[in-house]
Amino acid sequence: MKYYRMSYEEVVNERSYSNIMLLNAAIPGTKPKEEGEKEKAKELHANEYFAQFM
Repeated sequence: MKYYRMSYEEVVNERSYSNIMLLNAAIPGTKPKEEGEKEKAKELHANEYFAQFM
């Protein structure tokens, strides 16, 4: 909730699911720290991360 600059109660109870997903779309993805790794980490967008919990 710190990322959204809102309280937990506001995010959970007062904001719509659509608005939360739009806020998540603004979060940048992650990249592997080292390019020479054997197993490269898959880039994962915030929406994909939260969608796996549904």
